[in-house]
Amino acid sequence: MPVPPALSRPHRRPPNPQNPPTDIDLAEATSFEMACTLAFAGQEAPPPWFAHALEHAIGPLRNDIMSIRNDITNMQADIQASQQRQADSQRCAARAYNWQVQLGDRSPFEEVPWRNGTYPWGFMFHNQPLPELTSTEVVRALDDQQSQQYYQGYYPGVNVPENRNERDKATLIAIGVPAMVAGIAFERDGRRETEKQGATDDERR
Repeated sequence: MPVPPALSRPHRRPPNPQNPPTDIDLAEATSFEMACTLAFAGQEAPPPWFAHALEHAIGPLRNDIMSIRNDITNMQADIQASQQRQADSQRCAARAYNWQVQLGDRSPFEEVPWRNGTYPWGFMFHNQPLPELTSTEVVRALDDQQSQQYYQGYYPGVNVPENRNERDKATLIAIGVPAMVAGIAFERDGRRETEKQGATDDERR
């Protein structure tokens, strides 16, 4: 029997279900089963009267498939909205906690999601996971690319400052560290660099 045109090209199969299957897994499996049924329907040479009867029988199936697809789309949108709300709640709670722990030298910072809902700790960037920003020391130890990536995550659509200390200070503020504390952390870092440079100059003399 010839292969129906709908199946003569690679037919998209649903991904393997989770264990146990979710509602989306069941809906996609049902949709795939109906699509296969429709692909084979009408391939035989039916009597003239059969086409109308078949269309009458399959019509509701087509409607069911469209309804299931719409339901899947709506469920995915609801899941994304729920994840975004959860990330927004986590952002508020984590920033409030980080405000209290100040430098994070006694109690580590909590993770603050980016604006788009992404949790950045361990996020793969240039084949390397981003560091967990548990203290001001960790933020100050970021390399240039990591510093830029964190800044872009917390300030999407904003031009990235060239000065790394400025970027990292803004990142500390974004995760809840008071602006004054963040400023002190990098002023101290600047003094250290000045002292190091002065010692180097003395050695050269």
